[in-house]
Amino acid sequence: MSIHTDPRPPGRPNEPIVNAPPTTLLLLTGIAGVFAILTLASPGMSHWVLVHLSLVAARVEFAIANPLGWETLWAAGTFATHALVHLDFIHFAVNAGFLLAFGSLCERRLGPVGFALFFFACVIAGGITQLGTDWDRSAIMFGASGGVSGCMGGVVRIMMSDRLNPRRRRFARNLALVLVLLNIGIGVVGPELFGVDSGSIAWQAHLGGFAMGFLLMTVAGHPPRTTRPPTADAPQ
Repeated sequence: MSIHTDPRPPGRPNEPIVNAPPTTLLLLTGIAGVFAILTLASPGMSHWVLVHLSLVAARVEFAIANPLGWETLWAAGTFATHALVHLDFIHFAVNAGFLLAFGSLCERRLGPVGFALFFFACVIAGGITQLGTDWDRSAIMFGASGGVSGCMGGVVRIMMSDRLNPRRRRFARNLALVLVLLNIGIGVVGPELFGVDSGSIAWQAHLGGFAMGFLLMTVAGHPPRTTRPPTADAPQ
């Protein structure tokens, strides 16, 4: 005979280790999987994944010149797939952490399917902004920063719509200003002020993704309707 004591309160289910909604969790899994391949696979396999998933300006240029070739579909797809690629751990960890924090909030407002469309629209907007403002046919662009910045823009818009909390709206406006000025600062005086190579950071993509996220959340991110609780004298 044995006695087993369960420390959990009766009737409470197990809490998940990562309390993230499904699409956010799926994106994190995909990003982590590609990062694992690039880190652990053979050099040939890693190079193949990097070349085929990243957004390469020369590939886009070739697709524009030859719109009827299969390269056009490949180039178009990389406007989305480049968000899965991260080469170093810091880049991966920062984007994954911010995606978990801000993406979860956006998904709870938009739903799983709506958030998937929202995220990749921001990723695509970031890629188009980067290539449109800083064309370099030798450039290879990768990382989820455009989509993550879009999630930040979405959360800022959610906070700004809170009419009952002026402090929250003021914080959202300040956060938006800081994010915009930070990215512009990286682009203009990156090495001198921030100690980084501004050419290695797609700061235009950050701004493009942020703007798209703010816009989409303005259009589609209305708070869910709630029913007013019945009053004491209301008919039941």
